[in-house]
Amino acid sequence: MFYTFSMISLLWIFQTVFLNDFYQLLQKENVKKISQEVENVMNSDNLSVLLNSFGNNNDACIKIVYDNGASIYNDNNSCAVNLLDDRQIMTYFNKAIYQGGSIFEITNEYININNPLNLQNMTKFETGNQDIIYAKITYSNERPIMILVSTRITPVDSTISTLKTQLILMGTIFILFAFILAYVLNRKIARPLHKMTSSAKEFASGNYDVEFVQHEFDEISKLSDTLNYATEKVKESDKIKKDLIANVSHDLRTPLTMINGYAQMMIDIDSEKSDENIQVIVDESLRLNNLVNDLLDMNNLQDNSFILNNQVFSLNDCIIDLLSRYKILNSINNFVFEYNFDSDIYVDADIKRIQQVLSNLLNNAIHYSNDSRKIIVNQIVIGDKVKIEVCDFGVGISTDKIDKVWDRYYKVDSVHTRALQGSGIGLNIVKEILELYKSSYGVTSQVNVKTVFYFDLFIKEKKTNKVV
Repeated sequence: MFYTFSMISLLWIFQTVFLNDFYQLLQKENVKKISQEVENVMNSDNLSVLLNSFGNNNDACIKIVYDNGASIYNDNNSCAVNLLDDRQIMTYFNKAIYQGGSIFEITNEYININNPLNLQNMTKFETGNQDIIYAKITYSNERPIMILVSTRITPVDSTISTLKTQLILMGTIFILFAFILAYVLNRKIARPLHKMTSSAKEFASGNYDVEFVQHEFDEISKLSDTLNYATEKVKESDKIKKDLIANVSHDLRTPLTMINGYAQMMIDIDSEKSDENIQVIVDESLRLNNLVNDLLDMNNLQDNSFILNNQVFSLNDCIIDLLSRYKILNSINNFVFEYNFDSDIYVDADIKRIQQVLSNLLNNAIHYSNDSRKIIVNQIVIGDKVKIEVCDFGVGISTDKIDKVWDRYYKVDSVHTRALQGSGIGLNIVKEILELYKSSYGVTSQVNVKTVFYFDLFIKEKKTNKVV
């Protein structure tokens, strides 16, 4: 509405208040342009033809005189410059010279001069029409001559009156149209946005079940889609947060219960102060320490503050050394670890972080091995890369869940048999570390048959075969 009122006001001002001024300004520029064109053709052989054409094409009269009033050209039309007598012509000549070579004069249709040397004392007979007379001094063969050009200014009062009537009518129509348009836009755009704002406030207050409704306008529909997508992501994040609390609480409670129970038992019963019970407390303390380290590593990876200390080392030695630490599981839980490789491969990486990747993959394999007790590690050389596979033959992962295994705190199945307790963030740490090395990684699985986690690294050096 403000825009409509502004446009109508501008039209009113320019079409009525200043119309006469603009009209006179354009006519002044027109006669000035004609005089310039006349000056350019002064030495032409067909001067009369050109000047007659200029006058007819521009609805103007042209007269050229010497400094003594003698006429060089006169189109003989009945107009202001042709009605001037010799005294009036000399008055224009003198006035133009006095004012620097040119002069404009707006006068009524007929002129009678009482004092030829003072244009301000002209007696004008009011007839309605006015003329613009433009006098310009130029030189021909070093003799001053004067070009006189005049054109008629028709009164615009009737035009202004007509425009006022039209503007009132158009303004009424435009204001009505603007009101209808504002009403439609309010219903179609403003109200939906207001509803979205209200829903967004509910969402911000913790109500994650709000829905942002689609709309016929593409921009609002896209905004709805974006907000609905954000809602789903926040729901997922909230679920992950709750899962984190549940998982970490569970993983903390179990070793704390074990430590507290064994410590209390050793305090109450002297005979229970055995190396076996002390070892249980040590083991559970290590589990707590590992959980805290995993949480810290994950936080550092997310904050891009994870430091890699790369060095060239034997990947075979790293894997063999790591598998030797799991020997205790051979005797306790009858686990069998098998390592297959062709060459002694050297890589340029952080050995501690690669051990962490392998440990998390092995722990995950043990975690979901179920009644199967066989874990296979394969090393496969493919061009300039070495591919490491960790295989287990346990519960497997269904197709609809396989893409989620890398998410933080996600667990494939809440009911499982595991020899080692996990923090629920091991595979996410694996993913973050491997992405730092721009490694390809993934998982393939058949439910209750076989699961293979794999990743690759660039080979720095390859040596002759080793035997485990």
